[in-house]
Amino acid sequence: AGWPADKAAQMLTVGLGLAEPRKRNRMSVADAAVALKGLVGAPGVVEEVRVRECLFCMAEPKAVRLACGHATYCRPCLHLALSRPNPTCPYCRSPVSLDGIVQDERMAEQSTFVRPVGR
Repeated sequence: AGWPADKAAQMLTVGLGLAEPRKRNRMSVADAAVALKGLVGAPGVVEEVRVRECLFCMAEPKAVRLACGHATYCRPCLHLALSRPNPTCPYCRSPVSLDGIVQDERMAEQSTFVRPVGR
């Protein structure tokens, strides 16, 4: 994702430090925040737009937001998901139908969840 090897290794160290099973050896959230802030602002880190892939095929960018507010599928996979008996959102398990679905090619660049209007 554009991270130099040394920066990726430092990121891994922070992640492992946060996940340390022994509490006394675990990195504090405050220390992790400082380390991550230093990495993000470090020279050599490439900024890029994160394109979120379809949860079904994991090959195409997301282009569909369900009525519950979750962006989940590309257009072809939406039709596959709707063909299953009693389709539900893979995130929150809300029932899925064509009602309230928003389709937009830029969906993959947006947040995975957007609170629906009126909820």
